[in-house]
Amino acid sequence: MFFIRNILFCYTLLFVLFSNAQTNTSIIEGTLVDYETQKPLSGVKVTIVDVDIVQFTNLEGKFLLKNIPTGNHILKINIADYETKNYPLELTKNEKLTLGVIYLVNNATVLDELGQIEWSNNPFDNNSAYLSTSKDVFLKRVAFDFSQTFFSVRGYDATNTSVFINGINMSSLVDGRPQWKGWSGLNDITRYKTITQGLSVSNNTFGNLLGTNNINTRTSKMKEGLRISSSYSNKNYTGSTMATYNSGLQENGLAYSISASRRWGNEGYVNATLYDAFSLFTAVDYQLNDKNSINATAIYAPSRSGQTTAITERAFNVFGEKYNPYWGWQENEKRNSSIKKFEMPLLLLSHFYTTDKSSITTSVGYQFGKQSASRLDYVNAPNPYPNYWKNLSAISEYPQIDWLNLYEVNLNTANINDAGSAKYFIYENTINENTITVNSVFNTKIKSGLYLDTGISLKNSNSDNYATPKDLLGANYYLDVNPFNLIDGFPVKNDVLGKEKKAIGNRIKYNYKLYALQLNAFAQLQFKTDNFDFFIAGNYTNTSYQRNGQFLNQSYEDNSLGKSKKLTFNTFGFKGG
Repeated sequence: MFFIRNILFCYTLLFVLFSNAQTNTSIIEGTLVDYETQKPLSGVKVTIVDVDIVQFTNLEGKFLLKNIPTGNHILKINIADYETKNYPLELTKNEKLTLGVIYLVNNATVLDELGQIEWSNNPFDNNSAYLSTSKDVFLKRVAFDFSQTFFSVRGYDATNTSVFINGINMSSLVDGRPQWKGWSGLNDITRYKTITQGLSVSNNTFGNLLGTNNINTRTSKMKEGLRISSSYSNKNYTGSTMATYNSGLQENGLAYSISASRRWGNEGYVNATLYDAFSLFTAVDYQLNDKNSINATAIYAPSRSGQTTAITERAFNVFGEKYNPYWGWQENEKRNSSIKKFEMPLLLLSHFYTTDKSSITTSVGYQFGKQSASRLDYVNAPNPYPNYWKNLSAISEYPQIDWLNLYEVNLNTANINDAGSAKYFIYENTINENTITVNSVFNTKIKSGLYLDTGISLKNSNSDNYATPKDLLGANYYLDVNPFNLIDGFPVKNDVLGKEKKAIGNRIKYNYKLYALQLNAFAQLQFKTDNFDFFIAGNYTNTSYQRNGQFLNQSYEDNSLGKSKKLTFNTFGFKGG
């Protein structure tokens, strides 16, 4: 009996001690809502910083934090694209604190589309200002007040900016530049992004000198509703219309978005710079459960635009800032000799996995299509451009291309050796490209104040590069030789195994395929304390290129036809701060 009484006493004592321990802790609950859409925010990380208690909001935006010790604490609310909230709290014994509804404001802002973002090989192009926004006041002013020609952040061009869509790097393997035209005109969609400046820490990539811009197409995170806008401009186009509908996250776990825009103009601010562009976006989200969701995205944004070029001070003083030497009158219409076209659809499939301490984002992207740029060329004839240095003395009298004269020259070749061949002609530099990218990023919390970010991506690009006649300007054919390089007194052939006389649609000058493959991996550790944050990151990239020549060029008979030696580049990067 004595033994039983002792056992009961011990159980009673343990129960009292355990109950007392439980009643010395507190509970915090609340609901997170988007300020603009008034919709609940799911997957938001809510943390009691000093005691490392973490929870993510459910589909209704609610969170419940239990077993919080009494005393002073910091409640931190953090989610990408929204302002981070830090609330100081003082909890008393056994307190249940109900915070009610907490509104979060989306940091993304929409920049007016100041002008067309061109596909260009110009090293002075720095288009990131147009499609990015920042909390930095100085960079905001630059984006609004300067174009890509007149300002580059710290003198760097667009190759030093990394642009991602759902984690997929959108930079070309050929020139390292983001393919901005592939999603231009979709401002209602590209506003949902996460931006890092300079070499600051990024959770999804190693980064770049000018920072990163990660566009998020998860429709469940976009503002619900219909938005229609229209504008008039006197810059690169005259009219613009855009319509976007976001369904928001529905009860069945589905969300979808559709956005379309049209921009047009017979002439922009500069003479004869026509503009014709259409953009279409569609995406679907499906919430499998609290931890898994998938997203499918399709973007189609074809465009056609007339080009201009730099002019001399003399031409500027005579004709003004709107002068463009690339055009001339033809049948009472302004004809621009340089037209750029872009048509490369983009398909994306992404999977998002999120737990209390970790997340994995995996995406597959496929982009395909064609981009081209036309130009006026000449063979054994005077340079037709009025801004050519030998023509500057007569530029006041002949300020534009004389299309009628070019036709007359081509139609009057009967008495020369290469009768019927084009002395003047329009041709296009063309790139047909197919790129597939696979990317996966893993983020996890190792312990309190220590975070690990890792990622790996593989990109494979195959492109077909060539030139082709677009308009022979009245001539019968184009003689595919290089008149500036002679062998035994005769111009060398660009295509030894093919015919010399080429017609519209045939390939001329050069013709090769380029194979590129890139493997990239990065790892990053973040240390966070109450007093300071610190990170260290490393990056490895392996890139290989191989050329497959389709022409046997007489100037390079030993190595122009067939596959070249594969060139491989290994690069490493380290940063910390």
